[in-house]
Amino acid sequence: MDRIVKWLNAQRLTDGGWASTQDTAMAMKALIEYTNRQRLRDVTQITVTVEATALPGQTKTLHVNPKNLATLQKIEVLCPKYLS
Repeated sequence: MDRIVKWLNAQRLTDGGWASTQDTAMAMKALIEYTNRQRLRDVTQITVTVEATALPGQTKTLHVNPKNLATLQKIEVLCPKYLS
């Protein structure tokens, strides 16, 4: 399993994500699942900031803490050129 984690991390781009939004979401999901199963550490608080390449300078932030740990949080990214 460690080989998979190393491989996933080796695939990351310089901006910290992967090739596409879907790739990034799946890789993060897999790494979180790995962390949970391996109990590498107990994460009780994390902040995730997302910036879409189509919307430079505009960020969205998620905060995960013990009070909302089991709550699904979503970020909607709308690119203005596709809205019309």
